[in-house]
Amino acid sequence: MKYIKTCLFLTLALLLIPIAAFAQEQEHLPIWISESKIDGTTIYPYEWNKINIERGSEIELKLYLNANEDVKDIEIDAFISGYEYNDKEKIAGHISLFDMDANTIYVKRMKLTLPGDLDIDAYKLRVVISDRYNYEQIYSYNLNIDAPRHELKLKDVLLNPNYDIQAGAGFVTKVRLENVGQKEEKDIKVTVGLPELNIKASEYVDKIKIDDEEESEEIFIRLPKCAQAGEYVVAIEVQYNRDHSKLAGFTKINVLENPKCVEEEKKEEEQIQIIVPQEPQEPQEPTQEETKTPVKTSKSMKTILEIALIILVALLIIVGFAIGFSRWRQEE
Repeated sequence: MKYIKTCLFLTLALLLIPIAAFAQEQEHLPIWISESKIDGTTIYPYEWNKINIERGSEIELKLYLNANEDVKDIEIDAFISGYEYNDKEKIAGHISLFDMDANTIYVKRMKLTLPGDLDIDAYKLRVVISDRYNYEQIYSYNLNIDAPRHELKLKDVLLNPNYDIQAGAGFVTKVRLENVGQKEEKDIKVTVGLPELNIKASEYVDKIKIDDEEESEEIFIRLPKCAQAGEYVVAIEVQYNRDHSKLAGFTKINVLENPKCVEEEKKEEEQIQIIVPQEPQEPQEPTQEETKTPVKTSKSMKTILEIALIILVALLIIVGFAIGFSRWRQEE
């Protein structure tokens, strides 16, 4: 019986030796964070940090690391838990593998993006330093996530028709907005326009409560009848907070050619007579045939006039003799 107990004790001791050796080998990392900063402001682990971080922003985490001995294959992860959509958009940052020498300060940076729909609340930022086999080092920082005082977010732009629109026709736009700020927004002006065609239209949204969404009334825009076919930018501008804050976005439409406009342009082109100016021609000398005809004509006219003059003179002489003879008879 004593022999059996001795064997069991030795067997158990042999089993515990490698476990103890592994536990002795697996120690805490000889690394610590001497200082941490978020966007230049120092934060402290396990304390309430007086830093207000706005959701929807990107923050930079800056870590100052020290080691009292050489270590290899170090990596760092930082994350914030409690976000509803962490499975799709995790709030996390990562620093890939690096080595450290003893008594040397290493500065590492990473960026974390806070979603715009993150709840306004207190959160913990956890920083995990690990290597291949040692126990990890974990630091927790208490943070307060807040929201901007005035902030609207453009959620969606709805067009009808959606993309292809014929010139001369119109389309309707509806803009959906979300209030992600701390204040209720009122009298929000929504303007939709096509800068290339210099046309726009506006509508007002009465109010949007905190963490709520509202849709604008239908904004109608008619395209010019003969607008050039092609793709155009549809610009959206939102003015709120008594016109002190602005939000901009854009989408695109494709304008199709108007057949009626094309037919009218063709008719106008057909009615326009194009006169081609001719270069002035130098006067040409008349040919021999052209010069002979006027000469003959002038000569024949001269001859006729000479004959008529002779006949007229002869008639005058005859009349003179007749009158003289008549007077002479009367005297006798």
